[in-house]
Amino acid sequence: MTTTPMSARQFKLALKKLGLTVASKQTSKLLGVGVRQVQRLAAGKHSIHPSIELLLKMYLKHGFENEEG
Repeated sequence: MTTTPMSARQFKLALKKLGLTVASKQTSKLLGVGVRQVQRLAAGKHSIHPSIELLLKMYLKHGFENEEG
């Protein structure tokens, strides 16, 4: 069974629900990629890797520790 990969729109919506931005270092740290890569993913220039999609779903369900505040 195959699933449809997360779209750039879904990616940005997930970040918004988590209170994260495309350009923040916290977002890149939580996803394990650089800030520029997060921006490329949000712009639809690269497909969302299943591991990043899984991380976002996990954060949406369980939250994460906010180290900035």
